[in-house]
Amino acid sequence: MPTELTKVNSLDFWSKDHQPTNMLNIAVIIGVLTTILSVLIKVIGFPDQMRKNYVRKSTEGVSSWFYVMSFITYILWTWHGILQNDKVVIYGQGLGIITTGIIVYQIIIYKKKNPKG
Repeated sequence: MPTELTKVNSLDFWSKDHQPTNMLNIAVIIGVLTTILSVLIKVIGFPDQMRKNYVRKSTEGVSSWFYVMSFITYILWTWHGILQNDKVVIYGQGLGIITTGIIVYQIIIYKKKNPKG
């Protein structure tokens, strides 16, 4: 009785169909925690910095490079989400574009008003 051998792609071995259930649960937990923490940073952390900048009318002590690089990173991640049609990435990273974009705008505006630094 002849047997037919099927070729298995090495990447298929690590597909969801071949992973143990506990690995999938860990992946889901990590995904949920990452999403929650990412949203908290954008909803609590960045707006708090925006408020402080606004009240002081200064971005002194704020790392310009950090926020510019974050802004660019959020743009690229959102673009990736659009290309992959991944709404979670689009909305999550899009929120990052808005929050870091406001801080970058504050950096530019307050730098013009306070040309000391």
